[in-house]
Amino acid sequence: MLNGRVNNLVYGSYAPDAPTDVFIDDRDLAERWPRRERYYLVAEGPQAPRIEKIVGKTALRAVAASGGKFLFTNK
Repeated sequence: MLNGRVNNLVYGSYAPDAPTDVFIDDRDLAERWPRRERYYLVAEGPQAPRIEKIVGKTALRAVAASGGKFLFTNK
Protein backbone atom coordinates (compact mmCIF):
# COMPACT_ATOMS: atom_id res chain seq x y z
CA MET A 1 0.00 0.00 0.00
CA LEU A 2 1.41 3.32 -1.07
CA ASN A 3 1.52 5.74 1.86
CA GLY A 4 -1.01 3.49 3.62
CA ARG A 5 0.03 4.05 7.20
CA VAL A 6 -2.96 6.23 7.99
CA ASN A 7 -6.18 5.99 9.95
CA ASN A 8 -6.88 2.51 11.34
CA LEU A 9 -3.99 0.84 9.50
CA VAL A 10 -1.24 2.76 11.27
CA TYR A 11 -1.64 1.02 14.63
CA GLY A 12 -1.22 -2.58 13.50
CA SER A 13 1.43 -1.73 10.93
CA TYR A 14 3.95 -1.10 13.70
CA ALA A 15 3.19 -4.27 15.66
CA PRO A 16 6.28 -6.43 16.32
CA ASP A 17 5.03 -9.30 14.16
CA ALA A 18 3.61 -7.15 11.33
CA PRO A 19 5.11 -7.68 7.85
CA THR A 20 7.54 -4.91 6.98
CA ASP A 21 7.07 -4.74 3.21
CA VAL A 22 3.31 -4.08 3.02
CA PHE A 23 3.50 -0.30 3.16
CA ILE A 24 5.71 1.70 0.84
CA ASP A 25 6.28 5.42 0.43
CA ASP A 26 6.90 7.54 -2.67
CA ARG A 27 10.63 6.83 -2.60
CA ASP A 28 10.02 3.07 -2.44
CA LEU A 29 7.58 3.29 -5.37
CA ALA A 30 10.09 5.20 -7.49
CA GLU A 31 12.73 2.58 -6.73
CA ARG A 32 10.51 -0.47 -7.37
CA TRP A 33 8.51 0.70 -10.40
CA PRO A 34 11.33 0.26 -12.97
CA ARG A 35 12.21 -3.27 -11.81
CA ARG A 36 11.59 -6.31 -13.98
CA GLU A 37 8.76 -7.52 -11.73
CA ARG A 38 5.27 -6.42 -12.63
CA TYR A 39 3.64 -4.07 -10.16
CA TYR A 40 0.07 -2.83 -9.98
CA LEU A 41 -1.23 0.31 -8.39
CA VAL A 42 -4.86 1.35 -7.84
CA ALA A 43 -5.36 5.08 -7.44
CA GLU A 44 -8.11 7.65 -7.50
CA GLY A 45 -8.06 9.90 -10.56
CA PRO A 46 -6.83 13.04 -8.76
CA GLN A 47 -3.73 11.14 -7.59
CA ALA A 48 -2.60 10.21 -11.12
CA PRO A 49 -0.57 13.39 -11.78
CA ARG A 50 1.31 12.96 -8.48
CA ILE A 51 2.09 9.34 -9.30
CA GLU A 52 3.23 10.33 -12.81
CA LYS A 53 5.76 12.66 -11.20
CA ILE A 54 7.07 9.85 -9.02
CA VAL A 55 7.49 7.11 -11.65
CA GLY A 56 7.55 9.09 -14.90
CA LYS A 57 4.71 9.62 -17.32
CA THR A 58 5.89 7.02 -19.84
CA ALA A 59 6.32 4.38 -17.12
CA LEU A 60 2.74 4.69 -15.83
CA ARG A 61 0.47 2.48 -17.91
CA ALA A 62 -3.27 2.52 -17.29
CA VAL A 63 -4.83 -0.95 -17.50
CA ALA A 64 -8.39 -0.12 -16.49
CA ALA A 65 -10.52 2.70 -15.16
CA SER A 66 -13.86 2.71 -13.37
CA GLY A 67 -15.68 4.99 -10.99
CA GLY A 68 -12.91 7.57 -10.96
CA LYS A 69 -10.27 5.00 -10.01
CA PHE A 70 -7.45 3.68 -12.18
CA LEU A 71 -5.45 0.48 -12.28
CA PHE A 72 -1.86 1.16 -13.35
CA THR A 73 1.01 -1.19 -14.09
CA ASN A 74 4.69 -0.75 -14.76
CA LYS A 75 4.81 -3.29 -17.63
